[in-house]
Amino acid sequence: MIRVLIAMLGGMLIGLERERAQLSSKTKAGGSMPGMRSFGLLSVYGALTLYMATEGFGPPVMIIAFTALTGLVLLYAYSRLIRMGVQGITTYIVMLIAFLSGGLAGSGMILESAGISVLTTLILALKRPAERAATAISYEELIAIIEVASLALIVGPIVKAYSENAGISIIFKSYLFFTIILMLSLTTYMAARIWGARGILYSAVLGALVNSEATLTSILEKAGSTSTRLMEVLAPLVIVVAQFKLVALAIVGVIIFSGALVPDILVILLIVTAYLLAGAYILHSRASKLLRDESELQLSVEVSSPVSWGTAAKGALAYTVITAAFLLISKTSIPLATMAPVLFSFIGGLISATAVILSLGTTISSMPACVVGTSILVVLTSVSLNKILYANAARADRRLKRIVYKWSILLSLAPLAMTVPLLVSC
Repeated sequence: MIRVLIAMLGGMLIGLERERAQLSSKTKAGGSMPGMRSFGLLSVYGALTLYMATEGFGPPVMIIAFTALTGLVLLYAYSRLIRMGVQGITTYIVMLIAFLSGGLAGSGMILESAGISVLTTLILALKRPAERAATAISYEELIAIIEVASLALIVGPIVKAYSENAGISIIFKSYLFFTIILMLSLTTYMAARIWGARGILYSAVLGALVNSEATLTSILEKAGSTSTRLMEVLAPLVIVVAQFKLVALAIVGVIIFSGALVPDILVILLIVTAYLLAGAYILHSRASKLLRDESELQLSVEVSSPVSWGTAAKGALAYTVITAAFLLISKTSIPLATMAPVLFSFIGGLISATAVILSLGTTISSMPACVVGTSILVVLTSVSLNKILYANAARADRRLKRIVYKWSILLSLAPLAMTVPLLVSC
């Protein structure tokens, strides 16, 4: 009965979407589309068919059930296509999926059945957004999506197999890093393309997730053409968001490449996260108040190309070099060589903090946890302090630069304070 119940609920979920689609359609032909009851019973029919087949009734049950289902679908198609003149084949395909999904539940594959029902409903519900996207997307953007998808789904497995056979796993890791950067670039482009400059706050956060240094420079140089008060809030907010991104990448990298979350590193990252949350709350409150007072202000996100191939290539190259250096240092027998990644992380954090963080995650199994933790803290410190260098290079008034200096130092205090005791423990 549990199998039948899961099958029925999955079918009813699909049927609910079909009923909603019929109500929102222009024709609204009454009774022209099966609903919750029909799809629910169809899935139950599939569950009973597979259950009886696996309980000793054998192939005859399958043959009779599929023959009856085929006749039912053909009869429904004749009624819809010929007599009513309703075009489209989606509902017929969904009927078959509902039957097979119910069959999975009937055979005991309950999770698979529920997952397929939910996924099918999601795909059906995406019709309107998909239509809007198809009309809004350009040919260049479509090509970019196909290129990134091909790299991830077609070329990726080939590179993985080759690197495993050659015994050089760093090749696939570098390729994966390259593909991730392309995905982030494409996602950011599409977000900016769809939503545009909806608000200066959102634009700053979006840019900080991609390239905090470039975003900060843009904010500082645009301060003269818009509200300086708003820029004084957004500039430090960019630094906070950049720190959040690095902390999240550190957690993901440690989990993926170590197989478990190292408790010492987890505590460190949680403390830093709490410190950042406090700063983010203060800045967000100030920015929200200013945006309410100055709702006309906008800061556009300028994206020239859907995919930044050059940025991805440079990032992947930096990642490869840094990862190789970490691995070489960890295997050397020179005294104090195990602490070299700490200094290397500080220097690398000034250049490519994302690459350093991901490199630390991939090499965690070959270095002591305290060294990895200290290196992560050092990266968080250096990526905060390097904003001072970019502020000096940008064209902005002194007051705005002083605010950047202050927040850069404040946000580096928490990781810097924990670095000393962690170094001592190493």
